[in-house]
Amino acid sequence: MTTQVATTEIALLPLSPDASTTSLAHSRTTVASQPGFLRLHHGTRLEDSSQLSWLIDWTSLGAHEAFMSSPAYGPFIDEIMPQLSKAAVIRHYAFTGGVKQGGDDPLQAPVTELATFYLPKGFDQAKVDAAFETLQGEINESRAEGYRGSRWGYSVEEVEHESLGGEKGRAFVLLVGWDSKEAHEAFRQTEAFTRGIGPVREVTKGREVFHSRLELHR
Repeated sequence: MTTQVATTEIALLPLSPDASTTSLAHSRTTVASQPGFLRLHHGTRLEDSSQLSWLIDWTSLGAHEAFMSSPAYGPFIDEIMPQLSKAAVIRHYAFTGGVKQGGDDPLQAPVTELATFYLPKGFDQAKVDAAFETLQGEINESRAEGYRGSRWGYSVEEVEHESLGGEKGRAFVLLVGWDSKEAHEAFRQTEAFTRGIGPVREVTKGREVFHSRLELHR
C-alpha cells in the first residue's frame, strides 16, 4: 500500500544544553494549532541526544508558508530559538511512495531510520526511482527481520551539502521503521543489503543516516 502526504517538513533542531522541554512542547502546540497542520512526530537521535527532529505533515507547502507569514510566527521563533545551539535545518519533502509492513507506519515503529541522500543538479529521476525500488525490493524479498515499513520522497527545494561540490542539488529522504537500531544494523550486514544499496550509491553523491524513537504530538 502506498501513502502520500502533500508536504512533510523535516526540521533538524540542534538543542542547547539547557533546552526547556516545556518550551519545546509549547512550540509544538503552536505548530499544531495552525491551519493546514496534519500531524507532528518528534524525537532525538539515538546517536546524539542533542539533535532533535520534527517531522511535520502539512496539507500543502503553502500552509507552512502561511504560518511563517502569520502573527503567530514571531512569538514561536522567540520561544524556540533560545532552545537551540545554532540555526535549524528545515526542508520540505513530497513523499511519493511507501510500503506498510503489516499495517505499520514507519514513523510509529519502535525505531525510525532517517536516511537522507544527496542528488546532483540535473539528476535522472527515473534512475533514482529505480535504484530505491531495487533497495526496497531487497528488503521485501529478504523479509528483513524487524522491518516495519518505509516512506520516501524528494525535497521540494534545492539543497546544499558538502558532497555536492559547492553546487545545489536535491535531497531524497528514506524513512524506515525497525524494531530496533540493531535490527537495521543486522540487515546492513546481509547480501540483500549489499545488492540493494549498490544502485543507490551509483546515483547519489552523499548520505546521512541516523535513528530516532519518534513520538506523535498529541
